[in-house]
Amino acid sequence: MQILGIIIGIVFFSLVWFLITFIGISYFWKKLDKYETKKSIQGISKTIFINFGWSNLSAPVKVINDGKGIQLNPTLLGLKPFRPVYIPWKEIKTIKDQYLLSKFVELSIGNPVKARLNIKANKFREIKNVA
Repeated sequence: MQILGIIIGIVFFSLVWFLITFIGISYFWKKLDKYETKKSIQGISKTIFINFGWSNLSAPVKVINDGKGIQLNPTLLGLKPFRPVYIPWKEIKTIKDQYLLSKFVELSIGNPVKARLNIKANKFREIKNVA
């Protein structure tokens, strides 16, 4: 009986965490509606975890760099719940930061700033240097 309660608790916690993450990313993605695109670009792609905005919400995002900009396409549990966005490099400002022992790059998107993404510095270098 006690094991069943633990299993139900773990499943409930996981579902709530997924729901909170989904709502947070939905709110963030609405800010990027100006950059929505229906076409897929050709370039080098990587799937990385990106922290969205001010929170610790992170999700895997397929990032494609074609040299002129990046296309972001989030995936949650193998699904693609949002349209991809294409952001030209000229719309992105970068700020390097360090938190404890990890180095991050904060991407400020738009002018005025519409959204912020936090990416580990080594992953950002991989994305930036593929073009």
